[in-house]
Amino acid sequence: MKKKKVNKREMDKAISIYPLNFDLLQITRYKLYLVRGNHHSNPTITLPCFKCVREFYTDEEFLRILEKAKKKSTLVVVDFYRTSCGSCKYIEQGFSKLCKASGDDDVPVIFLKHNVLDEYDEQSEVAERLRIKTVPLFHFYKNGVLLEAFPTRDKERITEAIYKYSSSPAPQESTN
Repeated sequence: MKKKKVNKREMDKAISIYPLNFDLLQITRYKLYLVRGNHHSNPTITLPCFKCVREFYTDEEFLRILEKAKKKSTLVVVDFYRTSCGSCKYIEQGFSKLCKASGDDDVPVIFLKHNVLDEYDEQSEVAERLRIKTVPLFHFYKNGVLLEAFPTRDKERITEAIYKYSSSPAPQESTN
């Protein structure tokens, strides 16, 4: 098979379109697709799709996201889950669909997820600080304030909370 010369600028441009929103496997597949140049051999390989729900891993990262959202008075919805949880897997697809559907609205909503267990199967620092004991658990933040938290696998309940808090004015953080 004749190898195609890689157009580095084309590859960098394609990758920069979706910064930090897709995983390493997707990047590698797309790079191989460009390098091989046989565009008809595997038509299923395309640009990596945008992942709507963003996963965070550290407390510092979570607080940074909340701070950025606070500046724009954006609603932040967090799905706390565990990989071994059947209910968490069940609601994950519905949560992703909610995220993708919210892109059609004028009201910005940030969708996040966090595995409450770290790589050593111990409670993560975020789960520890927030005292999370039950999953799937959903938190709703606006202006840096936790508005509501509830465990559920009901997509409708999450949808209702999103509409409730995305249409209400942002609460002011207490300065005591």
